[in-house]
Amino acid sequence: GTLSKENPTLYFTVGEWKLKKDIEVSIICHSKKAQKRSGDLIIAYQSLLKLKKSTSTTKSEIRIWKIINKFLSNEFSKDVQHGKEFKYKISALFANQLLKSKKVSGIFYPSVGYRFYGHNVAYDISLIDNGTIALGSVKHVKCTFIHKNKAPKVEILNSAHSIIGDHIKWK
Repeated sequence: GTLSKENPTLYFTVGEWKLKKDIEVSIICHSKKAQKRSGDLIIAYQSLLKLKKSTSTTKSEIRIWKIINKFLSNEFSKDVQHGKEFKYKISALFANQLLKSKKVSGIFYPSVGYRFYGHNVAYDISLIDNGTIALGSVKHVKCTFIHKNKAPKVEILNSAHSIIGDHIKWK
């Protein structure tokens, strides 16, 4: 559903995945809007900037890196209304191309639906097939936003520990 003043509640399904070995992920952390709600993103950005400064040869290279990553972060941080999903085309294309490149096995990005209080991870599907990640559990969650500047109230409505094909086996 779409979050609004009249409808401050969202229902969604959350999968908890267990890593069997370390993987490399790309973190989308340059959005100032998302950083306001997540100290993790600020720390990640500062760490990446320090690394970039130590490996770059010119200030221009760093500036271009910042511009590109800020643009991509803002694309991943868009609040898109129902029926306007085409506005995700740039972030979807970037994610698909990055995962297909096999340079990383996942993408860590801020959760717009959770108003940046949380994060999402998109994994390369091959990680499931090759056993690198395994499903830990699935939860059906009710998320109620009482105030726009506070984390929402989260209630777990149901949980499951297996998926067979496309079907979740709820408890």
